[in-house]
Amino acid sequence: MASASANSFSAAFDTISNRQRGAKGEIEEASSGSVRVDTFSKLVQNSSWEEVRKMMDDMSREFEQLKSNNLVAAKEYFTDMVKLWAFKRDPHSKGEGNKISSHYYLLCLAMDYPEMVRAMIMNGMIETYGTWKDMRKIIIAIHSLDMTSSQKMQYFDYPIVSAIRKYLMEARSESLKNLDSWTQRNMGKSLESVTADEIRETIRALLNKDISGDVPDIPLLAKYIVSEKGSDNKKGYWFVKDGSKYRKVSLVNYLVRYSLTKYGKNGTSTSYPANQSIPFSVFAAYRTANSKHKAAMDLFESYFPRKEAHKIHLERVASKAKFGTRKALLNENVKGPAPTSAEEHTGNRFPEDSHRVECRSNTRRYYRECGAKNMQTKSILPHHITYKLSNTKSVAECDMFMGMWNAKIEQYRDRIKNLELPEGVTLNQDMAGVRKGNVISVFDTSGSMTWVGQEGNKPYDIALGLTAFLSEIAAEPYKNKAITFSQYPRLVNLTNSDGTIKSLKERYELLTQGSGANTNFYATNVLLAELCQQNNVSEDDLPVLVIFSDEGWDAQTGMKPADYRTHHEKIIQLWLDHGYKRVPTYVYWNLKEPNDYSCYGTNRGFQTKSDFPGVMFLQGRSPNLFDLIIYGEMTPVEETKVVIEGKEVTIKTNTITPEQNFRNAMSLSGFYEPLVEVVNRMFK
Repeated sequence: MASASANSFSAAFDTISNRQRGAKGEIEEASSGSVRVDTFSKLVQNSSWEEVRKMMDDMSREFEQLKSNNLVAAKEYFTDMVKLWAFKRDPHSKGEGNKISSHYYLLCLAMDYPEMVRAMIMNGMIETYGTWKDMRKIIIAIHSLDMTSSQKMQYFDYPIVSAIRKYLMEARSESLKNLDSWTQRNMGKSLESVTADEIRETIRALLNKDISGDVPDIPLLAKYIVSEKGSDNKKGYWFVKDGSKYRKVSLVNYLVRYSLTKYGKNGTSTSYPANQSIPFSVFAAYRTANSKHKAAMDLFESYFPRKEAHKIHLERVASKAKFGTRKALLNENVKGPAPTSAEEHTGNRFPEDSHRVECRSNTRRYYRECGAKNMQTKSILPHHITYKLSNTKSVAECDMFMGMWNAKIEQYRDRIKNLELPEGVTLNQDMAGVRKGNVISVFDTSGSMTWVGQEGNKPYDIALGLTAFLSEIAAEPYKNKAITFSQYPRLVNLTNSDGTIKSLKERYELLTQGSGANTNFYATNVLLAELCQQNNVSEDDLPVLVIFSDEGWDAQTGMKPADYRTHHEKIIQLWLDHGYKRVPTYVYWNLKEPNDYSCYGTNRGFQTKSDFPGVMFLQGRSPNLFDLIIYGEMTPVEETKVVIEGKEVTIKTNTITPEQNFRNAMSLSGFYEPLVEVVNRMFK
């Protein structure tokens, strides 16, 4: 959009100076014009500590400026900063599910606002918006920072590490008390008097209805608390104060010190001295309690060595655990050929083991008969399934993947039906109560999509999974359609001649055809505009275009110095030139890794400013964010003026902007309430 400057030269100068050459030469905005929108878009899974720190510094600077002028606006700004952590980390329902970059973000918050972060931890926010495993991973993340031991203690001991220890050990203590009550109620003995094996046998008897009673509800901290032999204890550590020095201790050593006291001869007690070794009996008690705690979870992994694989209750096993151990559950070799037709019944891992064979049969039946309503799929992302499916020749494994996929599709369709609107979303009159989903995926198959990331988790893999998923949940008549592009665009119909959807493997093969080195997104828009013009396509029938890409567009101007139109401006002009006043809504879904400097070494820019209508910025790997696309689609379609190459033109599009999309993400119904309660106390 045009600068607000009164001087025309200055306005033009300001506009152009904000722009940069993208990775492959095309013009883009260096900033969206909103620090919060920039952070929302650029904070991705693998953002480095330095990048996260800079984003936080930029936001903190604006927040501090607001504090002196407008306390109400400052509070909203600060709340957004904290909400952003929850949105980025949450893997469960509405967030992106980022790990390490979200841990860095929390560390930044702790450095700048230690009291609030300590309050967040003590009120269970890490558990609410992340996982129990995060608690030890956050401590380990601290040690990846280029800081001295004293700096780590200064910045993170009080707000992060000691708070995590206190919350974790108190939650553990409370859970063990509840387990003690359970053993007394169901076993007639105290927790101290029973063994882990006895607990496990009792629970299995309860599950098999051999005896009556209740199964204990054990939090996942029992599985993820640090163990002495665990890898995180070996590479993780913290500090205890030894006089004027800091002494490293293992994470387990640090945890058990929480309630450990030193008793004097006169009956006095003090915190355990840093310079004294912890008695062996303390570690033994920690191990024993953890063993019983974990046994009460009845983890399915323990069934295999006990020759009880056939007794596994699959409905109690998390989806990610089933996905990761599928070869064991299906009794198939991890490496080597898939089972032959003769091995189809038994599997080829332990074909003579009747318990393993029965487990295989139970697993296959579960994925055929369980049904979407009873199957857990939240932690499995679309690209996990599509990538593994494309690389397996096992019939049983294919069936398992398809069971997960179909359940995930059905669950998301139900989710759309019951989707609650965020604050500020205004329904178009003809869309009230309707979830349209008039969307088409646009999949970037260029070479740069495969340059970074681990196999199966490259931008290319993620884009393919999301494309296949979105195309299936889209509304008719946009359902099962997709567009791919590299040098040339392709319109891909994912249905058979009789109208039925192709198999997921066939869709994978179709979508991967024509991959190449170029990233000619402009050609895709030319194809669409000409298709619509030549076939008299109504403006009302134009879909929302969701572009899964690293957004390094090929330059369309031969790098002419005088042409500083952004790629999006050229696209808008293209639709106008083809006789359309209304243009599609564009969702730019960023899959660029922050360390991908493989072309020109430029930082990722933005396709438009944050106030440009008919545009959304999204990023990440999770289909949870499809909700935001639907919110954007449901905004009214209105005529509005935009500035292209210094000229004002009128277009017609959804009123959604990158700024409003950000606000929708920060206004998810009920999602932030626990966090906001903590933040509000900081402003009293």
